[in-house]
Amino acid sequence: MWYLTEVQAPYSPDDPLFSEAGDAARGQLVFAAGGCASCHTTPGQPDDLKLGGGLALASPFGTFRPPNISPDPVDGIGAWTVADLANALIGGVSPSREHYYPVFPYT
Repeated sequence: MWYLTEVQAPYSPDDPLFSEAGDAARGQLVFAAGGCASCHTTPGQPDDLKLGGGLALASPFGTFRPPNISPDPVDGIGAWTVADLANALIGGVSPSREHYYPVFPYT
């Protein structure tokens, strides 16, 4: 019944955890450890860093199509804050405060 509960985002943008500047090398580590390209690569796209999404993933919950997580601010996650990303990966909560279950939380 967890999916029926009120959605709580564990992190806020003013969390002191996010006060440091971005670090691309650490970002690559998070990307690799999370296996982001496994689900978010566009089918037929030879470059697995083009994360346009769309791959059909069949599951007992139905078929999911992972979204575009490219840095594009309109079609991807380029407008997300660090807190939005942390809430998605760790808390399983979207920026619009919806559950990402059953895919996330991914810790």
